[in-house]
Amino acid sequence: MPGGCAEGTPLREGGFALRAEVRQGDDPIGASGNRNELVHYGETPEGEERWFKWSTRFEPTFPSTDEWQIVTQWHHQGPGGSPPLLFNVRSD
Repeated sequence: MPGGCAEGTPLREGGFALRAEVRQGDDPIGASGNRNELVHYGETPEGEERWFKWSTRFEPTFPSTDEWQIVTQWHHQGPGGSPPLLFNVRSD
């Protein structure tokens, strides 16, 4: 696994990648719908910056549907409410 990734796995840049696959029925937190959750516990102190960078590659078999499919979101702290940032895939 050169650079921390399986051979033949495309990388945008850097030495590591994560492949997340969600199948029908995946719901690790008992919420609504199929999902895969990654959680970062910790806070960025006020006045400091934290940068995130990612790329998303969809397999050719990714379902094309007119239903909403959130593929990335950042949540605020605290209960309830919508995430302040999300990316949704709909149709093609």
